[in-house]
Amino acid sequence: VLSVVRCHRTRKFHVVAREKNGGTAARRSFDHVVCAAGTRTFPRIPAPVDTALRNGGYTGTILHASECDFVTRPANRDVEGRTVLLVGDSFAAEDVALQCVRRGAAAVYITSRDGGGVASGVRWGTDVVRVITALPYRVVRGNGLKCQAVYY
Repeated sequence: VLSVVRCHRTRKFHVVAREKNGGTAARRSFDHVVCAAGTRTFPRIPAPVDTALRNGGYTGTILHASECDFVTRPANRDVEGRTVLLVGDSFAAEDVALQCVRRGAAAVYITSRDGGGVASGVRWGTDVVRVITALPYRVVRGNGLKCQAVYY
């Protein structure tokens, strides 16, 4: 999707989109538009985090939010009793953290660059979830991560 503009006169949404293969952009009009973000987007792990994990010899599991399909994989074994680190505090982090709590995670840490994301504003009602303003930068003992505070 390249743009979405609502025409107040016609009350229609005008959407300009291009096919994935780089085809020609096309404009279509709709009565309604659903903005669906989060766990079904194209997987992209931030380069500094990916590099720190892979070069540091991280032995834990690395998943993008789009790979956390709790609907079709109902088994609790994925997170039960484990500590989970979510990088980024977007809608997807909120969704995944909630599912981790429901599935028995021992602890869920959500890292945030500035503490201003969606998950940062949630009143979790549990001490299992903790949002920290820091980013992972070093692997410790194969499956642990050291986070560095972010200052602006």
